[in-house]
This record gives sequence, C-alpha cells and structure tokens, in this order.
Amino acid sequence: MLTIENTPQNRPLDWKLQYFLIISTLFCIYAAMYIVVNSFVMGGTTYYSLFDDAMISMRYAKNLAHGHGLVWNAGGERVEGYTNLLWVLYMAILHLLPLSVSKVCLAVQISAVGILVGNLWFVGKIAATLSNDSRIAVLFSLVLTAFYLPLNTWSLLGMEVSVLTLILTASVWLVQCYLREGQPVLRKLYTLLAIGTLARLDMVVPFGVITLFLLLKDRENRHTHLRTAVPLFLVAVGSQTLFRLAYYGDILPNTYYLKMTGYPLLARLSRGLLVLIDFIGNFNALLVLFPILYVFQKRNDTGANLLLLLVACQMGYSIYVGGDAWEWLKFANRYISIAMPLLLILLSLMLAGLIEPKREEGTPQLSRRQKTCLTYSLLVASLLAVNGVTNADGLRQFFLISLPLSVPDNENMANDAAHLTQITRKEATVATVWAGAPAYYADRRMIDLLGKCDRTIAHQPAHLPFGLALYYEFFPGHTKWDYAYSIGKLQPDVVFQLWKDKEEALPILRRNYIKIQFERGEPMYLRKGSPNVLWADLATMKAYTSDF
Repeated sequence: MLTIENTPQNRPLDWKLQYFLIISTLFCIYAAMYIVVNSFVMGGTTYYSLFDDAMISMRYAKNLAHGHGLVWNAGGERVEGYTNLLWVLYMAILHLLPLSVSKVCLAVQISAVGILVGNLWFVGKIAATLSNDSRIAVLFSLVLTAFYLPLNTWSLLGMEVSVLTLILTASVWLVQCYLREGQPVLRKLYTLLAIGTLARLDMVVPFGVITLFLLLKDRENRHTHLRTAVPLFLVAVGSQTLFRLAYYGDILPNTYYLKMTGYPLLARLSRGLLVLIDFIGNFNALLVLFPILYVFQKRNDTGANLLLLLVACQMGYSIYVGGDAWEWLKFANRYISIAMPLLLILLSLMLAGLIEPKREEGTPQLSRRQKTCLTYSLLVASLLAVNGVTNADGLRQFFLISLPLSVPDNENMANDAAHLTQITRKEATVATVWAGAPAYYADRRMIDLLGKCDRTIAHQPAHLPFGLALYYEFFPGHTKWDYAYSIGKLQPDVVFQLWKDKEEALPILRRNYIKIQFERGEPMYLRKGSPNVLWADLATMKAYTSDF
C-alpha cells in the first residue's frame, strides 16, 4: 500500500520513483484495456481504429509513406487538411513498418501510451517541487492525471493531444528548474516549445504565455530570453509557413479558413464561452475554484502562478476558436485537455493542504489510520468528480464496462469502407462527410463534403443558424458545405454520406443517382451508368435499392 506520511525535503527520491512506477503500471494496464475495448473484429480480423480526425492524419501519412506526398488524395490537389505536421510525419514512419492496415492504428495507440507515461513523469516532478515533496500531493497529481478520461480518450484515439500535453508539462518543469535552481535550460525550454508549434500550430499560445511570463519574472535576463526565444519561434513558425506556401499555396492551414472564417466573431466567442461554462459545470465548479484558491494563498509562488495562467490561457483560446466540435461529450475538449494535468496538480496541492494542515500547538492531529482513510476516500471522490462520474452510466464508461462512443462509429465506418471497395473500381470518386476512416480504409479518391480537405468549400461562407441559435450552435469545421458543387459539379461515382440540409442534395441525387442500402451501415448513392461502379458485383451482394 502507498504510504502518505510527509518526508524531509532532503530524503532520496525513492518514494517518488516508487509512486511513478506503480501508478504508471496501473495506467498502462488501464490503457491496454481501453485499446482492446476500442478494437473490433471485421471479416475475422481485429481492427484498431482512431478518432476520425486522427484518421485524416493517417490518410495523409499513408500517402506520404507510399510516395504520393502530403496529400489527402494520391495524385490529387494539394490541400493541407491537417494541423499537426510532426504527428503526421511520425504516423508516416509507422506506415513504413511491416504492419497491416488493421494494425497501424495500434502502433499509434501504443505510442500514445508511452507519451502519456512520460507526461506522468513530469507531473510527478512538478507536484513534488511545488509541494516541497508532499507525498499526498504527488500521489493525487499522478492518479488524477493518469486516469483523467478526456486526456486518455483524445490521446489513445490517436490525436496529437498526448504529444502536446507532454511538451507542455516538460516545459513547465524546465521553467521550474530555471526559476528555482537557476539551471541553464533556456535553450532546451524554447526549443521544446518551438517543436510544440510544429506538432500543432496553436501551441504558439503556451509558447507566448511562457515567454511573457519569464520576461516579467526574470527581468534581469530579459535580453537572454528574447535572444533565445524569438529566433527559435521565427524558425519554427516561419519554416512551416514557407513550406505551406510553397507546397500548398496557402499562408494558413485549410482548416483555419474552414473554422475561423465565414462565421460572425461575436457568435463564435459566445459559443466558446457557453461550452466552457458547460465544461466547468460538468467538471465541478468547486474543483476549479480550489486551484484558484490555492494560487491566491500562494500568490508569491511563481510556479503555481504559471500553472494557473497556462490553464486560463488555454481556456481563453478555446473560447476564441468557439470551442470544439465534440462538446456534446461533456468533457474537456482538445484545447483544454493539454493543460488539465496542470490544473489537476494545483487541485492536488490544495487537497494535500486540507489533509495535512500546518501543525499548530494545541491543534488535534489525525492518527495515521485516520489520515490514510481520509486520503484514499478523498482521492477516490476526486477521481470520480474530475471525470464527471455521477451515475451508473458514468461508472460503466469510466471502468470500460460499456463500449466507448467511438467503437460503433469506427466499426461502421470500416464496414462501409469495405463495401465501397467491393462495389467500386480503384478509380472511383466518393463523396463523404467523415474524412478520416472511410478515406483511409477504402483507399478511393474522396470528395470532402465539409471542406477539411477541399479548398473551395473551406473558403465559402458558413451556413448560419437563425435567431439566437447563431450564438450557441456554432459547430467548428461543420458549418460549410455546397452540394451543388461537391455533388452536382464534381459528380462523384458514389455519395457515401450527406450532412445537414439534405433536401438541397435530393434533386441532384434523384436525377443522377440510385440509392442503395446494405444490411448495416449508411445508405449510399451510386451515379447512374458510372463505369467505376461494379454493377455486376453489386447484384450479388446483400444490398437493396430504396426510395429517396
């Protein structure tokens, strides 16, 4: 059993390493279970699939590894439909391994497990430093971070969130080393932050926050910070901008134009604020208040101040971009999740202070048994609270008893992709809403109806809701479509999916397409007389035509 007694500051790090090894091992077991639960069997083969946005990156990575370049469609138009360059390049390396299509995603997931373990290492070190080696603070920080479901969900489903989280916590640790011990780590710090911008461009936010923080807190060495940070920032951001301009012909990623243009700024900010309030309510407002109270009490602690500042800025950035597209999950989105370990550290410091208050003469002290019972009771309650587990359904989801929401979707997309390969030739074009899994598994030339990988759609005005809905129904990356262009003009051989306002597409589909339905999966629309549809093979499959 883990003990909870305080130890002197000069005690060896054995207990910290013990905590890290035990909790990391438990986390790896949990992560392995999560990965297994998220797998599915199709045609006698076990498939491992990722979140659909991660599968978009996988599509780019597979094309790059096979010599087609950083493109969504092999031989197609160059459009930057990703925002995670280094993660895509890493995925491309994994595609060079002798792995089947069904197993490459598993390699990504295993990588995420290792990255999250690295994150735990820095979480433990930060918590130990800020708490003066409080066992309770370190224990709480490690457990709450290791089993924080939103962070694990985004990471184990293949998003670059794991990498960004590790970069952020490692950077915070380097700041601690510099401010508290004067270690010469500035070049390492700013290089790491620069790498973060290559992993995802919006890591410029923590880069800027940490740089400004150090400029204010370390004024004597302000010129050193500027000489180190500014060139690395310009090289990292400038190099990928020049690459983007030369290779794709755009200054910014295609997803920027898709999400950040064509929708009123005030309406986007309103939606971002509303989903943040909703997240805080589901997370538990008291658990957000505790870290703020802790920093208020320790207002002269620069380390604690930095942690809260980074959390606040990530939340502010989430407001600025209007939140994420999956806020209905009711937990931290991708922008906030990367800073949540910092918030959980502050929460752990506050809880440790409640369990181990400063000893004053005449104040009754808890016995060792009482302290142990209080600690583990509070740890379990905090773990459930930060994960929003308030009922039996939440417990089943947290303990992986019920299938995560991604499993049926991933299985259906892989199954539909198998149908697409069976009924079409290699040259067929397919219009789709999900731009990840269908494109990756079907290996056909795809048309992205929502514009992530289509420059024409991304630069169009957004479809705006009516009335007050304008201020809360913003759906980042899902507000632009043009059926007259994507279906009527481009004339795909198969229309695999439709998005909103389907009635706009129906006249085109009725004139030129036949609607079919398999026993499972979504209906498909096949262009009449298309030479790229295997009509003879379709007749032998379990599919039937249906009315529009």
